[in-house]
Amino acid sequence: MDLGPVFEDPEDEGRPSNAPPEERPMTLPFAVLWASLATGLTILLLFFTHSLRPGAATDLVNGLGCTAAAYLLCIFLIARTHAGQQNLADLLSIRKTHPLLYLLGAAVGVCLQIPAEIVRRAIERRWPTPPDIILDQIATFRIDTTSRRILVPLVVAALGPLIEELFFRGAL
Repeated sequence: MDLGPVFEDPEDEGRPSNAPPEERPMTLPFAVLWASLATGLTILLLFFTHSLRPGAATDLVNGLGCTAAAYLLCIFLIARTHAGQQNLADLLSIRKTHPLLYLLGAAVGVCLQIPAEIVRRAIERRWPTPPDIILDQIATFRIDTTSRRILVPLVVAALGPLIEELFFRGAL
């Protein structure tokens, strides 16, 4: 039983309704729009979770979870809008790399640790952090329960950077 085309667009007369959409290029204005949408969704989710649970304001796992949810939704929407028949690995720029690049990345990170600490201390001497901000930071990074001992490092070291890389390096 044929019910006819599910979607008809007068501009796509030659394309059957079940054919995959054509790839639309990602232009700079679209990239800015998608990044702004991801940021807006993150703020909206943070506001919503903070209104439900005031303690979420200092919950790092909640904050990065809201960011991950917003970015993943935008990645999905980008794939639906711009990918066409492109596979997900290509869209997200996931590809094999030489194993020595992991070592190089770790070495660069270690080498930059000392200069970064020197800059941080110089800034702290010039503009000291107020005690109330330090207390907020301590509350944010607290690991007083077993679940937080697992979730905080996992979210900070793995989930957050992974989602950001997939969104900014890959999808955009």
